[in-house]
Amino acid sequence: MDILDLRGAVLFICAFLNFLLALSLWLRREERKDILYLSITALFSGLYAVFCGGVYFFWTPGSFASTLWYRLTWLGVLMVPPFVLFTYYFTNRIKKIKLKALFLFLGAGLIGYFALTTTLFLESVHFKYPTISGIAGPLDFFGRLYIFIGIVIGLVNLLREYFKSAGFKRLQIKYLVAGVVVYALAGMIFTAIIPLLTGESAYYDLLAYFSLIWMFLTTYAITRYRLMDIRFVISRGVVFILSLVTIIILVLFIVFLANKFFGIPSLL
Repeated sequence: MDILDLRGAVLFICAFLNFLLALSLWLRREERKDILYLSITALFSGLYAVFCGGVYFFWTPGSFASTLWYRLTWLGVLMVPPFVLFTYYFTNRIKKIKLKALFLFLGAGLIGYFALTTTLFLESVHFKYPTISGIAGPLDFFGRLYIFIGIVIGLVNLLREYFKSAGFKRLQIKYLVAGVVVYALAGMIFTAIIPLLTGESAYYDLLAYFSLIWMFLTTYAITRYRLMDIRFVISRGVVFILSLVTIIILVLFIVFLANKFFGIPSLL
């Protein structure tokens, strides 16, 4: 198994774990509306990992299928609407929610459609060991801006609730926010800053791993903390994971910069 097959296989495993999270949440969807939208977010997170895995596992230089697999990764944008709606329902801010949902899904749908059927978001795909990279199209920036705005809206909703709440609710939101911040940080570095610096997107698949971590932490905070000693779990587990993930993100970014500007070899 070469490096591309290995990376594809690991991403498929990541997708499978996301699907398990989605299923566990879906089975509890009738308890609360926010859990329903969280399950949909986990589903699209898993699909994003599948498409990233397909890029590597089925890579054939110059083939339409390889380009199509890469274009499919843009469907990861469909994670944004259910995530934002999750934060609205979780914080009980559901005034005019149908109108908000319409605009969110319409934006994601248009981005997904044009990314799949045109070169507006992706012009070409090429292999640059050990990664498969895409050359951005003219509307690439606007797609990434939509994702960024969606994450900011979700964070604002959670932060508003955090400052209004107390006790268990406040503690729960605190770590929901931490998980989203780690995911957003990874997203901005690997799918926004690096593509802007290089003109291409070579590390998009790393976001699939961080989405799994984020979804796991969020699911655990929503469905499990009420059954356990939350302070013990957080102090011994979640804080450690978040700290480790944040360090990994920063180290990867430093390695990228060292390779980009100083020519220091990198395995990324």
